[in-house]
Amino acid sequence: MERVTPFLHFASKTGWINDPNGLVYHDGQYELYYQHNPGGYVWNDMHWGHAVSTDLLHWQDLPMAMEPDETGMMYSGCALMNTRGMLGLPKSAIIYYYTAAGHMTELSRNRGYEILWAYSLDGGRTITKTGEKVLEAPAWENRDPAVFYHEPTHAYILVIWVEKNDFAIYRSEDMRHFTMSQRLTLQGGYECPDLFCLPVRNMEGKPTGESKWVFWNGDSSYFVGSFDGYQFTPEQFPRYAYTDGKMAIPYAAQTWSDDPKGRILQTAWVRTENVAAKSTGVMSIPRELSLVCGEIPDPHLGGVSRMYTLKMDLPEEVTSQLKPLGTVSADSPSLTVPDQVLSLDFALEGSFDLQMKDETGEVLLMIRYLPDTGSMLFYYRGAGKIIPVGQTRSVNLLYDRGIIEASWDNSCCTHITDIPQNRLCAVHSLTLTAVKDGAPRIEVSVL
Repeated sequence: MERVTPFLHFASKTGWINDPNGLVYHDGQYELYYQHNPGGYVWNDMHWGHAVSTDLLHWQDLPMAMEPDETGMMYSGCALMNTRGMLGLPKSAIIYYYTAAGHMTELSRNRGYEILWAYSLDGGRTITKTGEKVLEAPAWENRDPAVFYHEPTHAYILVIWVEKNDFAIYRSEDMRHFTMSQRLTLQGGYECPDLFCLPVRNMEGKPTGESKWVFWNGDSSYFVGSFDGYQFTPEQFPRYAYTDGKMAIPYAAQTWSDDPKGRILQTAWVRTENVAAKSTGVMSIPRELSLVCGEIPDPHLGGVSRMYTLKMDLPEEVTSQLKPLGTVSADSPSLTVPDQVLSLDFALEGSFDLQMKDETGEVLLMIRYLPDTGSMLFYYRGAGKIIPVGQTRSVNLLYDRGIIEASWDNSCCTHITDIPQNRLCAVHSLTLTAVKDGAPRIEVSVL
């Protein structure tokens, strides 16, 4: 049977998936819900699909979690544990806030978008919808609630997208009734917001003891600033988490609630192409977020300004499972590898080509570094994609059946791309061809 889904980037066996939803940890497992059209490989008929993992890498797909009803389609939302025993439910309950997209189905023709809540008493296997609204809609299509508990002000915070570049922050003490504390405009921002506090590291990667708040947008733009439990105040211009900015393939990322180590873990919908008329879209491998603070020249104020940059590391659950396999170099240009996820670590030392061949010897993918332009080219079957890596000295590539996640500059630069045809092919060998200045040494590991 043809394999059309990658190994570790979660994807449905068939159908369309988009936004990750309801990310929450409990009892040794990570819950992943996601926007899903089980009946086709294009966007339509939004359900909540469901998967679970104990290691953030290997996912078990579970039965559908929520289906469209008289309130509309099931759009994006979040989940968190009921650790304070609210809503008349046990502390072991999982609480969900989601968007019911009215007027998107025949049964919901005259309804707008509503933020509703639901719960699960069996560890997320079944979800009970209450049908209760938690706020008065500020706009016709407001959506995408993200909820967390703010300890300093003893309140639950809910963030939603309102319309255009407008967002809103709400507060609640009972998890049932939320009151707006701020409506804010973030130029360029659009849908799928998230708000979280991150630790700050210096340029050497050591903790500084400082922390800052990040307001996240669906297109991976983020605003660094402060949050007092009522209002968020941006303190620097927006930046993008991925090197291709607003046009990045990853979209609508969400963070996990209740991580046992207190980390901010995030995964995104990777907007991959459809393969073999079966499945469309995957989830990125989860990343652990922090901020790096450095000083940059300030042409407006003179002197230098502090700038915070998002750092997106692979979590320990991933790195601990890397198994060294061998090296590829000018002296040893070939390495046979198993058909599984590859991790390639190498220094950028002169031009080179790295060819990935299938069992027949056909080149599936060529990776070429071009030092004159500071870019890396992925070339496959008549098509090419370019990543600007600048003056970095080392790069890590994760290759998973055509999904490539590249990171460099100590994980402060991340790029995800898609080689769709490769999800139909088994990869059995790597061949490195030196160009111009010789070939770097590439450390190859498998996951």
